[in-house]
Amino acid sequence: MKIIKKLSMSLVMMALILTLMSESCELDVPTLKIYPNPASEVLNVELSDEIIGFLKSEGEPIPQFTKFEIFSLQTGKKIKDIHNPSKTIDVSFLEPGPYTIMVWSYDELIGSSKFLINR
Repeated sequence: MKIIKKLSMSLVMMALILTLMSESCELDVPTLKIYPNPASEVLNVELSDEIIGFLKSEGEPIPQFTKFEIFSLQTGKKIKDIHNPSKTIDVSFLEPGPYTIMVWSYDELIGSSKFLINR
């Protein structure tokens, strides 16, 4: 039963990643700035200038990053959860290849972005 439940959750997460990464779901305005891309040692994650400008113009608070999730695009597996992250994260432990990062503010998904590890 646990194996089936774990497999089901993996399939759900894979479907979510594919949906978020599909070109038909991309926004005209990028939510995140991820750099450098490709990365080797560190990855910087910030809200895009367009989103910050929009939130300020609407009098909305700038969301605080509370969790990053890193997934391998080759396997679909979650590689790491980073709680209470800083804007610069160490990615030196990742093997070369394609990844996606999902950025959360409490229970709300702020955005996701693909990035490449290249050494």
